[in-house]
Amino acid sequence: MKEKIKQYWILFVLIGFLSFYYIQQAETENEELSFDIDIYSLSYELPKHTLICLPKTKYLCVADDICENIKPSTFVLYDSTNNLLYRCDNKPCDKYDAIRERSGLFFNIEPILPRGMMMKIAEGGEYFETVSFGLDVLISYGQCYNR
Repeated sequence: MKEKIKQYWILFVLIGFLSFYYIQQAETENEELSFDIDIYSLSYELPKHTLICLPKTKYLCVADDICENIKPSTFVLYDSTNNLLYRCDNKPCDKYDAIRERSGLFFNIEPILPRGMMMKIAEGGEYFETVSFGLDVLISYGQCYNR
């Protein structure tokens, strides 16, 4: 009986150690892949905007049906007054004339001229953005905030 208790105790400790190891590894990976641009200390002034959308996760999907979690490096601004969409990173923003259309509980925003990109924003501010890059697709998920 004591031998069985000892075996269970060793198994319990081993499972605990492995769980801790995998949780630590996942947290480290999440930190490395998190959006970390300080939008308030950029080397340029942000354009006028009514909405700012910050990514939480980003995926690169390639033609071979493989999607990989990558570090987000781009955020989005939207000026609803002038219908302008901006994609920004550490360099100044790219500007696009855009259209915004309501579709049920969501807003779709995309450039007037086809640029291979589209955003869908829920009423609560959650969003996803797709951007094609050749035959590959970048997909970002995050949260939009009114300014």
